[in-house]
Amino acid sequence: MTGKTPGPRDRLIATAITMVQERGVHATGLTDLLRRSSAARNSIYQHFPGGKTELMVAVTDAAATVTANRVDRLAAAGDAAGIVRGLVDRWVTDMQRTDFGTGCPIAAAALAGPDEPTITDAAARAFALLRDRD
Repeated sequence: MTGKTPGPRDRLIATAITMVQERGVHATGLTDLLRRSSAARNSIYQHFPGGKTELMVAVTDAAATVTANRVDRLAAAGDAAGIVRGLVDRWVTDMQRTDFGTGCPIAAAALAGPDEPTITDAAARAFALLRDRD
């Protein structure tokens, strides 16, 4: 571990992932995100010039990368059944830890709806990345 403090971009993404898990894409407000992430208001548009849509794509991409890395670690340690068991065990643990108050940020992006094609396209890419793991 480097001990390096995450910068505003990383804090915004990490906090937005948590908020999307708790609330979904549409109910994740930028004002609350800035407060919870301790990021300055101009940080959103500095790091995500496309605003909330670009941020939600980055959130979906980050969640896909974390999940893909988890699948790869599980695959290196076992068979397909072990991968499924490992993923399900993690999801159950996460859900119990939050008293079933959170969900999957990739699924939330997929459910953003037809008015958010950029976000739903990011979810489709995320699911394809996970589906195509070797």
